[in-house]
Amino acid sequence: MVFPQRFPLAILLAFFLGGLFGCRQADQPPNVVLIVIDTLRADRLAAYGGDPKVAPFLNHLAQTGTVCTQAYSASSWTAPAMASMMTALHPLQHGVETGFVASMRDKAEEQTIALDRVPEDLETLAESLQQGGYRTFAVTDNRNICREMGFDQGFDRFHGMNYEGAKAVQSQVMEWESELRQEDPYFLYLHFMDPHRPYVQHDPNYVPVGRLRDDQLAAYDSEVDYVDRTIQRLYETFGWDQNTVVVVTSDHGEEFLEHGGWDHGRTLYQEVLAVPLFWVWPGGGAPYDAKSQTPVAELADPTSVMDIAPTLREYLHLPAARAQGMSLLPALQGHTALPERLISAHVHTPPWFGDRVLHAVLDGSRKLIHTEPDQWQWFDLRSDPGEQQDLSSQSARPVVELWERYERAQERWFRAEPASVEVTLDAAQVQRLKTIGYAE
Repeated sequence: MVFPQRFPLAILLAFFLGGLFGCRQADQPPNVVLIVIDTLRADRLAAYGGDPKVAPFLNHLAQTGTVCTQAYSASSWTAPAMASMMTALHPLQHGVETGFVASMRDKAEEQTIALDRVPEDLETLAESLQQGGYRTFAVTDNRNICREMGFDQGFDRFHGMNYEGAKAVQSQVMEWESELRQEDPYFLYLHFMDPHRPYVQHDPNYVPVGRLRDDQLAAYDSEVDYVDRTIQRLYETFGWDQNTVVVVTSDHGEEFLEHGGWDHGRTLYQEVLAVPLFWVWPGGGAPYDAKSQTPVAELADPTSVMDIAPTLREYLHLPAARAQGMSLLPALQGHTALPERLISAHVHTPPWFGDRVLHAVLDGSRKLIHTEPDQWQWFDLRSDPGEQQDLSSQSARPVVELWERYERAQERWFRAEPASVEVTLDAAQVQRLKTIGYAE
């Protein structure tokens, strides 16, 4: 077989020597498809205890791959969470803390807003794959994932939209069908905006019951089903069951009054931090290598969306890059358990949620939430998974211990030089942002 000249010789040798990629023919590097379903809570999927009738195709994929059962986002807001996913760095490291927000109080025809931007000197997942010989494509339906904010770094094709729906995402992918069917491998990042608010009531799955929260959840689930059907069509059209790594996750979850509110970007409780993360490997089961013995169906150790890029880099034998996340590959292959570590998240809430700064720190079942400057909560997730009993008044010791460990960790962190850009929005664009909750 003749490989594309652009694919590095060192990586080609890995295919012949190791059978690394699960497809035992090892005759072609695998495609990589990263599917991000915006606002998808982990607990709506059967793999995380949800109703098996919701998203049956995604449930099927999870059963054929490896599920990270305790996966966390790095934020409860899209821009910082996705910057962390793409750079494998914490929001305080890459500096993307806010996204598109605007004020409807300003009656001017145009508004100029300042946006945090992914620093150009950080190596993104797309750039790693591009340098490794992959053709890179992105379709994103979230206005925050845009060129202005640097999310196009490393993509040969980047198509950004603003909540046009799963059908529009599918249509754009199909426009690239001839390119995606070429011989050399590709990386495709799909960011579906469904099931983000406002929830569309998709028949036949939406069945209201007459109670506000239940009806909102029913509409939300109908959106998840709608995306599920779209993903299935793309999966079958492009044959992603063959020689393709598929990663399914979310940028954050969604609140449904668990702690008195709706939406996301307001808190760092489990309903907005716990996200699905599962991997579907070429050949099925665990990511194959010569030493793999037993397929790993579930990885129960706490993981982060910051682990996605390091895992793919190691799996594909690409050079390592600066990362706060870690490669899960040895654990996914069943060779070793993950080392004990802190999982952390951060959010700078939008103005309508008080313009507050929050941190979450997890150590096993212990979870600390700090709202600057002086509010502290800690929970035992083993006995109180819904975080209804704040234990900080009973004992300050876990609060002090976790926060001191977090601060010591930060002292060792690399921090990029923050980057920003100004964008001018017209009245129609601001109104569109309001529709999806990015403007007040």
